[in-house]
Amino acid sequence: MALSTGRSLDAFSALQHYLDSSGVRSSGDGEARTAPPITVAITRQAGSRGADIAREVGQLLGWPVYDHELLDRIAEEKGLSARMLKDLDERPVGWLEQSIQSFISPHGPLHGRYLTGLLRVLATLSKKGHCVVVGRGAAHVLPGETTLAVRVVAPRSWRVAQVQQSLHCSEAEAERWVDDHDRERLSFVKRHFHADADDPTLYDLVLNSKRLNPRDGAAMIVQAAHVLESQLVAAKA
Repeated sequence: MALSTGRSLDAFSALQHYLDSSGVRSSGDGEARTAPPITVAITRQAGSRGADIAREVGQLLGWPVYDHELLDRIAEEKGLSARMLKDLDERPVGWLEQSIQSFISPHGPLHGRYLTGLLRVLATLSKKGHCVVVGRGAAHVLPGETTLAVRVVAPRSWRVAQVQQSLHCSEAEAERWVDDHDRERLSFVKRHFHADADDPTLYDLVLNSKRLNPRDGAAMIVQAAHVLESQLVAAKA
């Protein structure tokens, strides 16, 4: 199995994974690739601790974790994006071309350069594989064959309590934070990727984080990733 265990990479190392061609293993490193590398894409309800679970997945697999802030930074920095895209084929992968045409809306703040940049970032991550991507619609745009799509959910009252504790705010403030972030995330996916992020049938795995601590939830995701990669290897055999 190409999946490994080890320590997760910090944000700087995640950028290096993106920039450094050695981030993609090839048949020259002693093990022939028999299947394309997989990517774990995690979407989550606000306050569900999805980001904590993603970090645990990264630690268990030794893969870099790209959260929405890092993706935004990469997509908005033109020079950095150009370097990162050097590993793509001269002609962008087919799904990327289709995505750019299908997903760019004539309305909203993400029209044009940013969304195109974001899609190209996701294309590069998918091509390299062996990373965890959090948010920004990745679960709805990355190629389904090589992407483990995960949704992290929890009851609203529990999520509000988690936010209240982590932000040291009142219950009313935590409720507003949860509702605002849920609304923004659902709107982002609906507007730009034409999907309902709350639809459970769009995911390979849906986890209730109230019932699972981040480490246990991550272990389930890792197991599912092993299964997906085993299926890809078998299909290529």
